[in-house]
Amino acid sequence: MIFKDELVSLLLVGFVVLSVVPLASGGPAVNSPQQSVASTDVQADSPEPSDEIYVRENGSAVLVYGTDGDTTGASEPDTDVEYGADISTNLFYFLASEPVEGETDVTGQASVLLTEANISGDGQFYFDRPDSLSSLSFEAAGQRTTENAASNLSLEMTLDDEARASGDELESVSTSGNVTVTGSRFTADSTFDAQIAPLAMGIEPGDASIVLTEDDGDYTVAVERNTTLSAYERDEYSTRERARETVESEFGGVASSFNGSADVTIDRYEFSEADNESAELDIAYTVEYTGVETELTETLAEELVESESVEMDRPRAEELTNRMRELSIERIAASYDADTESVSADVAVDVRNYDDIVVPAAEIANATDSEELDPETQSALDGVQTRLQAGQAAELRRHISWSAEISESSPGEATVTASADYTTENWDDYVAELDSRGIDMYNVSATASAATTEDDRVDVAGSLTVDNDVFTELTSQLVDTSAADGTEQSFLTSLLQADPERGKVNVSAEGERITMEVGAQFRNITVLRNALAEDGSVPAGVTSVVGREGTTYVTVEDAVAADATESDVRSLAYVDEETAVYMPGEWDREFPSMDTERAASFLGADLPANNTTATGTATGSSGPGFGATAALLALAGVTLLLTRRS
Repeated sequence: MIFKDELVSLLLVGFVVLSVVPLASGGPAVNSPQQSVASTDVQADSPEPSDEIYVRENGSAVLVYGTDGDTTGASEPDTDVEYGADISTNLFYFLASEPVEGETDVTGQASVLLTEANISGDGQFYFDRPDSLSSLSFEAAGQRTTENAASNLSLEMTLDDEARASGDELESVSTSGNVTVTGSRFTADSTFDAQIAPLAMGIEPGDASIVLTEDDGDYTVAVERNTTLSAYERDEYSTRERARETVESEFGGVASSFNGSADVTIDRYEFSEADNESAELDIAYTVEYTGVETELTETLAEELVESESVEMDRPRAEELTNRMRELSIERIAASYDADTESVSADVAVDVRNYDDIVVPAAEIANATDSEELDPETQSALDGVQTRLQAGQAAELRRHISWSAEISESSPGEATVTASADYTTENWDDYVAELDSRGIDMYNVSATASAATTEDDRVDVAGSLTVDNDVFTELTSQLVDTSAADGTEQSFLTSLLQADPERGKVNVSAEGERITMEVGAQFRNITVLRNALAEDGSVPAGVTSVVGREGTTYVTVEDAVAADATESDVRSLAYVDEETAVYMPGEWDREFPSMDTERAASFLGADLPANNTTATGTATGSSGPGFGATAALLALAGVTLLLTRRS
């Protein structure tokens, strides 16, 4: 299932395009937000000097980057890019369409909408059916509410002979299994069967089994083995005593390394010579470990106390490692049986009090030097014990089951079928226990499907809904988990104060072209602009950024005084000796403005009644708008997010 953080990342990546494209198109280049928040002692670089500046009578100005005829940073041939932002509506918008390299047959669209209430996304794409795929039917669905959590999937497809990975020896392969997890117990069992020559899988005919059990810290390993020995192995098991020595050498090293002991008992032994210097062996033996667990936990406690990267005193270290001894291995077993035509295997696990390992391990990791743990990992570790306690109090039970099979449906074809289910018991009680411990649970639902069509195409579709204010939650998490750097904290706080309202990403493909559309709306984007202006990343008076056909237009309010001279203009940080300066009365041209009606329609947002910059162009006044700051915000947000995920 797709999780909300990944979807937020997708939207933010779309926002990054708003920041990257203006710069790549010759827009004002500034130091990256990551650089600007790295140190409070270094002043941000000045914006890149513009190619042209047009000064208005009221002292505002329009900076132009990538002038007419200047192909530097212009869009690639056949690529259409436009972007813009508007401070009066708190909107910004980006649209790009470009040809796809190479041949492609993909058509369709996908979109993700983020609001204060939820994330909702859906998409559907089509492409030509590969020759190796005869038929396909796949469906998956999952949901998590305050009452229940469950998911399931099913798959059936037919592949031609060239797509079969197991070769001509394959008749069928199947597997099935179950996993059940409670607050303190983990059980699992699975089976595997293959109608295939064992040698084709690198397995010698024969059978073997191993069982591990525990009794109050002492462990017993029981092994049975019936197989053909190679010439090398034959000497190691040629007598009962040689067999015991061989087993002791294999298993005794673990015990001796922890000052424990391993006692080996040969329960059954049959050895017979065979042709080609090989031999047949049928053996059963038991290995009993004593003293290993005690020495292991004492050694771990000593290492925790002496470690320079873990802050933990001896009493706490001993308390945690002693708790680890409560882990009880009821049974871990594995076996296989192989004859000349088939192979089968089974695995079973039953472990109790696993929380007595997980919780101490989480606390040890949490006590590790913070420089060795990223904030997200540390935050996740903080919640491990809380969730385990909630699950135990609610008697939460999770169950996963699966089955899959590959079989030869007809000569030259193989059929693959698979199914899986995830169910829970007492989920509503678990949610209530989490709520009492300060952890919120929100609803999530998702679907996915894929199928071949009658016209030899493959139809892939999916949808997702997450009921939660992800904008605020994700930004709050970044604030909570960020380093103590004052500039970074200030920026993230400003992001919260800007009050993100909604955002949307849409991607569509039409064979030879792909189109990406991104939009977002805040309630008070000026908070972010002011924060970046204080950092020196952008001029304090930036009010509008618009991009068209490889040229970026940046409006700066009150750039100079109304009676400023050209010398005053050239003293600006974003004007140098190569900038063409046009004073009031020396120019008569129009500049594009953002199409806010289209942006609002794309987002499903309402425009304010006094909005006057819906479409068209502007000439004499500095129409309201905002773009560079929002773009930098997006870039900073993704930088911070990816830094924490790397």
